[in-house]
Amino acid sequence: MAETKLSKAKQLAVLRQQQVGEVVSQEDFDKALKEADKKTTNAIIKAIREQEKPTLTVNKRAVWLWGRLKEFERSGCLEMDPDEVLSTMSGGMPDEVHVLALRVAAWLKLIGELS
Repeated sequence: MAETKLSKAKQLAVLRQQQVGEVVSQEDFDKALKEADKKTTNAIIKAIREQEKPTLTVNKRAVWLWGRLKEFERSGCLEMDPDEVLSTMSGGMPDEVHVLALRVAAWLKLIGELS
């Protein structure tokens, strides 16, 4: 039997097809083939990867909370003496901070219990 020599491009194409076949089910491949704008191997692989991406939408309040907690850390609040901070507040600020701090601490404790 005569050995067939393939060009570099054809060898790469065969390898690419083998790779696709190893990681993609026939069903996913067929679906991607129908949905791909272009019928190239790259387009099909891209379409398959798009199918596999989980869609996670982060709640705006979750991002806000994360940002505020990071800001506590960045600004050095966690290293500050609370008495010093409260002593610089005026009017009803210290009382309001005490009430809010208790509520926030209780809520943050719930988050801590989740992990």
